[in-house]
Amino acid sequence: MTVLALFLRPNSRYRQEPAGRVQTTRGPPQHFFEALSTGSQTPELLNIDMGISKVLELLSKVLEEDKSIKAEITNLRSEVRALRREMVRPVAPEASPSSIKLPLSTMEEFKLAEAAMRETPCEKQKMIITFSLIGGHTAEEAVRRMLQSGLTNNLARRFNWAGKGFKEAFKNTVLSDVMFAALQKQLPGTTHMVYSGTLKK
Repeated sequence: MTVLALFLRPNSRYRQEPAGRVQTTRGPPQHFFEALSTGSQTPELLNIDMGISKVLELLSKVLEEDKSIKAEITNLRSEVRALRREMVRPVAPEASPSSIKLPLSTMEEFKLAEAAMRETPCEKQKMIITFSLIGGHTAEEAVRRMLQSGLTNNLARRFNWAGKGFKEAFKNTVLSDVMFAALQKQLPGTTHMVYSGTLKK
């Protein structure tokens, strides 16, 4: 009999039969111990082994699912942090609307706009963005749209490029610099010669 068989040997209680024979009152069947001593497995042991295998398999699946859930939670936390940063990010000054109302219709409005853009770089940048969004497939079309959006016809008649004939010189104004910067932003590579040539027509 093996050591394991001795370990599993039942702690039986005995009672004396009238004929003088000793009979156990409880304990596993004899074939159980015979299987242990011979190395073979009984149906009971096979069932135990199968049960343990299933438990281990389920435990392995649970651990894998746990890893997957933890990874998803980590990704969600990263996304939440990114959203929070996006929500609290301050709005860039140039993203807010300009205080200059277009189109300008009088020389007084024009001078006030010039002063605002000259003294406040942020205001100038806002105007560049405003004009760059007006559109136009060519430099000539883009400049024409900028002029129509920036000045009324009556005010535009008081300017020409160089200031000849008792008119104001547009080339020296901040608005001209703004329009050229907007044109370059909209149509990269456009030269100042192309820009000025369009305004001289």
